[in-house]
Amino acid sequence: MQQVQKRQLLTALRPLVMAYLALSVARPAFAADAPPDTVPTDLQDPASAGHRSLEEACPHAFEASRAAAAQLHRRQPAIARVTRPALQHELLTLAQIDSDARDRWDLSQSEPVEVVAADQHNLIRLKQILHQEGFPTAKMVGYIGVAAAWLLLQHADSDPAFQRHWLPVIGARARTGDLSYQFLGLFTDRVLLASGHKQRYGTQIMIERGQFIIRPTEDPQHLDRRRKALEMVPEEDYLCTVHFMTPMAPSN
Repeated sequence: MQQVQKRQLLTALRPLVMAYLALSVARPAFAADAPPDTVPTDLQDPASAGHRSLEEACPHAFEASRAAAAQLHRRQPAIARVTRPALQHELLTLAQIDSDARDRWDLSQSEPVEVVAADQHNLIRLKQILHQEGFPTAKMVGYIGVAAAWLLLQHADSDPAFQRHWLPVIGARARTGDLSYQFLGLFTDRVLLASGHKQRYGTQIMIERGQFIIRPTEDPQHLDRRRKALEMVPEEDYLCTVHFMTPMAPSN
């Protein structure tokens, strides 16, 4: 993928860039293209006060995320040519459908019908792809294609058994470097909560009365230790980034 195409994709799928910060509120995050250093460092949120950059709003989170991205980059050798370009294109198209549906979501409101419809549409096709191909590798579809497949699986909440079935494979892709360990943390928490358990990495957040609330988490005293093991920023920095990317009006 040429550099110009990378930038266009990053612009089109802007919420996905925030995966490097492990964001997972109502719009869970996604991966930018590989290598990670293509992620723009001047990321700004139009809704933030004074259009501050993330580096200004959450400097420690910003630096920690850059370090994690660099560490991921070292585990990801360059891929000159993917073996399944058509599949890569389809996965990115489905991810764009996901992103478009969520882009207009007011997080203080319930899940819009557009998001539900997009997720159902994507889930049907994702099941077909995984049944035929297995979960794709970076050699097949590039790092961004693998991340697109992860995003679709992350949002397959209507079929928690399907998500749970693929959790070991997500772990395997993280260990080989095809996926960020952060994605493993995000997906693990999703599966645990859907199974009636507490989350492990504190990535899943809900909104109550205009406030962000961390969903029930096991052994909170050692949460940051577990997050560090998956190259995730400390929970305090994570929450700073959540507030920056999704400013909420105070409730009455």
